Amino acid sequence: MNPGTNYPPELDEDGHRLVRHPSGGHIKVPFDPLAAAAAAAAAEAAATYPPDELRCKYRSTRCLNERARKRNGDLHNFCQMHRERANQNQRNSEQRRRQGQVARSQRHPSRHASDQPEEEPKFDPDEAEDLAGIHQINIPEPLLATDSHPEPTYDELEETALLLGYPESANR
Repeated sequence: MNPGTNYPPELDEDGHRLVRHPSGGHIKVPFDPLAAAAAAAAAEAAATYPPDELRCKYRSTRCLNERARKRNGDLHNFCQMHRERANQNQRNSEQRRRQGQVARSQRHPSRHASDQPEEEPKFDPDEAEDLAGIHQINIPEPLLATDSHPEPTYDELEETALLLGYPESANR
């Protein structure tokens, strides 16, 4: 659009905008209605949106909303929408962190064991009679790490001592 006017630009039959050249003639310039609309919207926004110091300071996009006010009258850094989004992200992050801590404590209960010993399950004779008719399957205990690596023999220990340079153990 022509600056300072509200009427549409002069266009020729091919859709070119005619621009006055300093020499006095006209020059044909391709007219893009989207660019004209964007320029008009930017001009309108500059007139209606708050100044930069009152705008939301959200980093990833340029937010044209006003910053929210605190209870004491000061300004928050974000507008109300971005404050709600940031607070929700913080809550989600805290929840994931807590769930990770719970999962780690369940995987390694010895690390987070309490000082009080756990109570032994109490034997209920009535319950034992109820289970007497049920066929029970014996499931073997899982192998521990020490089961796959037995204690070294005396000969292996002596051999290791020789390799490490402890002559006193080899003289026995």
